[in-house]
Amino acid sequence: RDAVNLLTDDRLQFETLRAKHDAALAEAQEREQASLDALTARGKEIEAGAIAGQDELSSARAALQMREAELESRITEVEQRRVDIDTRESAVKQAQAELKELSEALRLEREKIGKE
Repeated sequence: RDAVNLLTDDRLQFETLRAKHDAALAEAQEREQASLDALTARGKEIEAGAIAGQDELSSARAALQMREAELESRITEVEQRRVDIDTRESAVKQAQAELKELSEALRLEREKIGKE
């Protein structure tokens, strides 16, 4: 009878330990799943942030390209104005030279008339 009681006690201790082990295992699995879920959620947040960052970068690149095109257009305009100014300066210098020649010719003509 003592042997039966010992076996029964051993069996109860075994069942108690097994129940505790199963409970601890279930709790550990729940914690692991919660951790995995948290990591998955964080990974999705990071991925969403990366996508948003790529979108922002694409927008910034597009804006930069537009700005570069505007600046190139303005540079072209300024260069054309410079050519126009150079052309006008050349025309003014040529007109000044012609005026000087005409003034000299007029002076000589007046001298000639004055001597006659």
